[in-house]
Amino acid sequence: MQPNRIATLLALALATACSTTPDTPTVTQIDTESASLEIKKNVMDRTSQYTFTLEKQPLGLVIQELVKITNANLVLMNGLENFPMPAMNVESANIDTVLALLSEETGCKIEDNGAYFFLYAPNYESLTQVSLDPAQLASWANMNTTASFGADTPLFNVFALLGYSLDTTIVGDNAIADSGCGEMHLKNVSLTEALEAALKSARVQHFNFQIQATDEYLLFHSPGNRMRKQFSTNAKTIELANALSEMCDIQLLLVKTSENKMEGQLGSSRLKEILPEFSRQLGLPVTAEPAMNKLPVNPVILNGVTRKTAIELLIRQWLLPEFGYDYTEEGIRLRYLGPEL
Repeated sequence: MQPNRIATLLALALATACSTTPDTPTVTQIDTESASLEIKKNVMDRTSQYTFTLEKQPLGLVIQELVKITNANLVLMNGLENFPMPAMNVESANIDTVLALLSEETGCKIEDNGAYFFLYAPNYESLTQVSLDPAQLASWANMNTTASFGADTPLFNVFALLGYSLDTTIVGDNAIADSGCGEMHLKNVSLTEALEAALKSARVQHFNFQIQATDEYLLFHSPGNRMRKQFSTNAKTIELANALSEMCDIQLLLVKTSENKMEGQLGSSRLKEILPEFSRQLGLPVTAEPAMNKLPVNPVILNGVTRKTAIELLIRQWLLPEFGYDYTEEGIRLRYLGPEL
């Protein structure tokens, strides 16, 4: 295919990525049997030779086929899944040669970091700079996972399902979590590698996110989202402290569809709609000021956190750090507090 035509097709694919329905079916799956707290480093097969024929189809489907044929860990930048691929005829080629042919045909560049191959458009070289600080994520260093996500899967589902598989808590604010990842198929990689791959595929630049890491959770948020420190006007009362220190597990807007598989809805729900279920799982009645009823709440899984943390992570989804809560005789009341001084 001619270079000019390749560049034009890539530009069209990226320009229409957010306005068209992807041809690639959405896959939001986590294999909990492959999740582990012990690193078993994936070593990709570089020597096996593959012979196959693929029909003309979108690039996202080609990636899915190549994963089945080669068992390689492949990650595709969001927006490229509908790039039209001609038929492929490959004879006795290893994975590096196969991907070199794919790069030549599409104009995509390929990052090979040893754990997976990341295919991206030429003008997105900066995505390869996405890196998570090992020191900041030390508590998660010994976790590995196997996961597959289809194009346009929101990062809030990626975070929730990775957390589900490893019995931990990973969340994001709306600016980060609403981004959609690309085709992503990973086997036996570390949690850090999986999160980096997800951010890259969703086109989240390294300067567009920050991480708050505690013993309870990982929170990805935009640099402009100032993290509120005090959420309650009566947080120092003994009664409130005792009530909120109890542990809980929260699963909102996700369902278990079959053994070891979880799926999350592809969009948010209004706060008013999720409060009854949130209250039930929290073990405390939670209401909100009427003006807050339409605030969006994304699917989320919170494992082994305190009630206090669960409430605050729900609030931290919103980009305006001016909300909090009061503890009353009727339970928790979410309310507008205004800017924090």
